[in-house]
Amino acid sequence: MKTVLFLEHIGHPCPPDCNLADHLLDVISPTRDDVDKLDAHGKLSVPVSLDLGYDKPLYTTEGARSWVREFGVLTRRNLHQYVRRYDIILFNLAASVIMAFFVGFGFWYDIGIK
Repeated sequence: MKTVLFLEHIGHPCPPDCNLADHLLDVISPTRDDVDKLDAHGKLSVPVSLDLGYDKPLYTTEGARSWVREFGVLTRRNLHQYVRRYDIILFNLAASVIMAFFVGFGFWYDIGIK
């Protein structure tokens, strides 16, 4: 409903038997006549370069951080996320205790050496 009111306000009312989406596409899609009119009145000239930095190098080291700093940032984020999940901490603790038990049991009884 807001779209219909907006289109009426800007001078493009939606015809009664027309789909709103189709009408909206017709309104926002420029025709060749619209482009010619804008070109004639000079409203098509853009005050910025549209080359998107074509002449600039693709990669510069300006503002780049060292891999040590990036590693630190990622480690800190991971630690924060890890600390927030106590269930994962408990599961990892239980898994470590069980693995330590099995490895210690293997060394204690010299499993695999005899």
